[in-house]
Amino acid sequence: MLLFTDTNTTYSVGDGGLTQKNFTATLKTKLDGIESGATADQTGAEIKSLYEGEADTNAYTDTEKSKLAGVESGATADQTKADIDALLINAATLDGNSPSAFEPADTAIAKTDEAQTFTGINEFERPRDGSQDFTGTVLSTDGGAMQRVALTANKVFTQAMSQGDTISLQISDGAGAYTITWPTITWIGGSAPTLPTTGRALIVIWKNDSGNLYGNHVGDHA
Repeated sequence: MLLFTDTNTTYSVGDGGLTQKNFTATLKTKLDGIESGATADQTGAEIKSLYEGEADTNAYTDTEKSKLAGVESGATADQTKADIDALLINAATLDGNSPSAFEPADTAIAKTDEAQTFTGINEFERPRDGSQDFTGTVLSTDGGAMQRVALTANKVFTQAMSQGDTISLQISDGAGAYTITWPTITWIGGSAPTLPTTGRALIVIWKNDSGNLYGNHVGDHA
């Protein structure tokens, strides 16, 4: 067996030199895996630009993040009139008013602008104005539903009542020396009442839907 040892590691190949930095199979595999035109690590701006250049991608900006943070959880699109009405708020009256001007409607309270259907017993409170002293000569509801008249002289009454108005008069004429001239009234019983000399006469006067004035002498009381 022939043994040969050569300590000269310099070799010449062509015009260049062959070194011990060999191009190995591992290095070739690595090179094959690098994309043509590849550069060093990309910056954030470069990555962002490339990402947004792809189809179906959009930038998520700081402005949009702030906007999203201000949207209430579970918020939906703008509500329709039907959506608002379902909350028992009349959407037709919202224009020009701030939200604080509206409160949920109480379904137990009758609305004056809508036809109502009542079940069971419904009670409505009417004003109680008591008896008012009447010293004028014009019969009307301005003095209240019950008016007291104390005659101190003869009176000539006129009237300014509207259809549906009703007033009750408690009339005392002292010693019976004074008289009343009434406006055109259809009296129940056929004639104007005779006033008592003591106590009071209770007389009810009303105007019907046809605009005719009616009167009734209910009776006398102390």
